[in-house]
Amino acid sequence: MNAQAIAEDDQVSDIMDIAQYNTHGLCPGYVLRRNKAEAEADGGSEDARADWVKYIGPIDRYGSWNPFNGHVCATLYPTCLPERLRLVSYLWEYAFMFDDKLELEKVGPTHVRSQPFARSQSEMDAHQIKVKPPQNDAKNEWEYMDPAQGKTFIQAQMIAQLAAADSDQACSKRIMRTWQTMLTTTLHGKDKAFTSLDEYLDFRIVDTGANWVEALLLFGLQISLTPEEDALLFHLRHPCYATLSLANDYFSFDVEYVEFLSSPQNSPRSFVNAVWLFMQWHGVDVDEAKEMTRLATIEYAERFLVVCSEFRKKGEVSAKVDRYLRALAYQVPGNVIWSESCPRYFPERMEERAVGHGGGVGNGHEGVKNEHVGNDVPSNGDVSNGHFSNARMDVKVSV
Repeated sequence: MNAQAIAEDDQVSDIMDIAQYNTHGLCPGYVLRRNKAEAEADGGSEDARADWVKYIGPIDRYGSWNPFNGHVCATLYPTCLPERLRLVSYLWEYAFMFDDKLELEKVGPTHVRSQPFARSQSEMDAHQIKVKPPQNDAKNEWEYMDPAQGKTFIQAQMIAQLAAADSDQACSKRIMRTWQTMLTTTLHGKDKAFTSLDEYLDFRIVDTGANWVEALLLFGLQISLTPEEDALLFHLRHPCYATLSLANDYFSFDVEYVEFLSSPQNSPRSFVNAVWLFMQWHGVDVDEAKEMTRLATIEYAERFLVVCSEFRKKGEVSAKVDRYLRALAYQVPGNVIWSESCPRYFPERMEERAVGHGGGVGNGHEGVKNEHVGNDVPSNGDVSNGHFSNARMDVKVSV
């Protein structure tokens, strides 16, 4: 990496000592960075959770926040422009909450998985989506509206914010398109029997939202790719996507496995995770299957570095494409260090932390409880006029 590229990335992010983190060996040769505007990421999550509680309902799971290794958008998008990080974080937090609620909703003609983003106020009007005024003693508007309508209402506001920041609409259209592709793929791939890792990854890369994550990355960088650049870079980003997807499976397996075993309607095909598939394919136990997943993740992580190096050696790479490839590479260690300690995958660590602080989650970490314990989220978000809430928290994140 040349000095100019390093200086450019240094303006918005800090290099972190990756040796200080437990990476499980998943990102050899990678540089770890963290966005300097992490407070904006914290604020975006707070806004999203407040708006969700206000217009949709209570929250019962952790999301993007991580008091140990940093907010997911600060580690996954270290070179995101600071003025765009808050909105990127809002969309990430919304996606987490959206995914958490899917299994609780009844599948039907208006099932949320079949609904794309509402694109405009006129589309909302066509669906008769109206926010009913709260009663004098009402704390949350969601008590008086259909949660599905609340989702569509918030989605429309997100699209309006994206469009306002994206002059040529290329990034916002890509975000909407990849979101819908992700939902459609997940719906159609449910209970699918996978016979190989390659077949599984073709599905999982889309199912985990890797293309959507990349669309947000492009928005955060304020760059767009031409169709020719997209085609040229396709084979480069595939191993990066595979690495992100497999690492997600590796770290999220334990919490997902508990949920799977406790579900009265579980079936072997309904559990979508590489660790589980290795258990089925090879007849091994959890520990051995996890090791297989870990090794597969490393293989793809190393492959990504190799293909990028070979691509750069073939000829002159534009500054835009070079910046894009650097941003993709930063995602690999950023995803690992967030995933290996986040309360979303390891909620028990928050209990341990609370004991260590001698009390509740908020002790010694002001504001955390409000953001991350569902019913305590303040309902001061306001999207009724097309603006997200301005509620903020001082989340002191330490490494």
